[in-house]
Amino acid sequence: MQLPFFSVSIRKLVLMYVVTLGMYEFYWFYRQWIAVRDFNRIYISPAARTVASLVFAFNLFKRILDTSRLTPAASFGLAIVLGAILIAAAVAAYFPPPYVFIALLGPIPVIPMQVLANRANTRVDPTHTVNAKLSRLNWVAVVLGGALLLLGVAGAILS
Repeated sequence: MQLPFFSVSIRKLVLMYVVTLGMYEFYWFYRQWIAVRDFNRIYISPAARTVASLVFAFNLFKRILDTSRLTPAASFGLAIVLGAILIAAAVAAYFPPPYVFIALLGPIPVIPMQVLANRANTRVDPTHTVNAKLSRLNWVAVVLGGALLLLGVAGAILS
């Protein structure tokens, strides 16, 4: 059965986000837009929306929020706030320290969106399973990204 949104566990989402240094976010957006396209049978380009994810984040967040029990006004407002956090985190990555640490806020809007997406998926298909298993490619990312992350932390401590 086709689900309205990409289904992934929060633990896997956070782990992959951290070890890929935020690159998993692009994969997350891409998979979300594929699910939206297929479930709603609409013509959109998931790849283009992923490349311009900061522009289309609001639209995706609004779609996910609309599946919750929020009023349309609350859904709209929350989508704006979460989109603004995502943009601020992306822009802050180019700032000098200590402002660069604002970039660590990047996963904050994605996590509640995934919780709501998983709930919407469960309402459509109560028997579906959330993707919590790490694939071989995920393990490669964990090992390589984890090593790179540890080297970066060690370099920051030793400098």
